[in-house]
Amino acid sequence: MRIGIIEDLFISDAAKAILELWLSLPREEGELCPKRFELDLDALPPNIRKYCFLLSYLDEGVLSVVNAGTAISDFLGNKVDGQNVMAQFPADQLPLEYRYYGAVVSQPCAGKVVRRTKNTKGNHAHFNTIHLPLLDYQNKVLYLLGVVAITDREAPEEEDSENIYSASALMSQTVVDIGGGLPLFCR
Repeated sequence: MRIGIIEDLFISDAAKAILELWLSLPREEGELCPKRFELDLDALPPNIRKYCFLLSYLDEGVLSVVNAGTAISDFLGNKVDGQNVMAQFPADQLPLEYRYYGAVVSQPCAGKVVRRTKNTKGNHAHFNTIHLPLLDYQNKVLYLLGVVAITDREAPEEEDSENIYSASALMSQTVVDIGGGLPLFCR
């Protein structure tokens, strides 16, 4: 896991727009992150909304997709709302996933993940995501607002529905200080 800077989160125009939105959301006095209820995903412009997702961190082994935009569902070939993201990762990657998501939620900090995905024809693409923490009603980070950018495609976008997310390989994880510091193991 590497330490990054805010600009590392600029994976796309949609990511820049979401980061600006996240920074502009109201916060309770003394809180680093906005609350989930301050965010209205349905109010986002469609050209941004389709790349956005919302995750709910229930515990180390359960990271549930609350809502995912159409570009994400199209790329993966199915609707992922309600699925546990952790159940999709290969077993050998799980310790790294637990560490990354645990850091983003507990510190809290922002993050970026890059995965190399493969479709049924063996073509690869990079599935880039950013994660921004959101508080629940008890001021605990429970949600992650995210954006996806698909890059380095070896196949045309029309073949997106043939991607096998569970066969993805973790390429990099980056944590970014948003004002609350970084996890101890990153310093």
